[in-house]
Amino acid sequence: MYINHIHIYKIYTFNTTEIKQIYNRYTTFNKIIPYTEIMTKKDLNKLKKSLPKGYRDLIAEKFDCSTGYVDMVLAGTRKNIEVLTAAVSLAQSHKTEMEALTNKIKSL
Repeated sequence: MYINHIHIYKIYTFNTTEIKQIYNRYTTFNKIIPYTEIMTKKDLNKLKKSLPKGYRDLIAEKFDCSTGYVDMVLAGTRKNIEVLTAAVSLAQSHKTEMEALTNKIKSL
């Protein structure tokens, strides 16, 4: 005995106000923190100079991405807030470690 399966597809119709709401939700989500307002190219270059050697491998391993992608994010051609935040925190920790080492050397 065979049973016929009937698939019912709901067809969505949107009026113009619903389309505007969907568009606003989408653009608001993508512009929560506009990338250009986070860091300029000058800021990104300064960040790259303050990162320790091997930073690309560390960040790429943390986010399971390629080192090239990390370079693109830090060059400003790709947008990834998580990678950028990790780079900033890595630069801050590197700076504090270097300051601590400098103070230890001066105290000798």
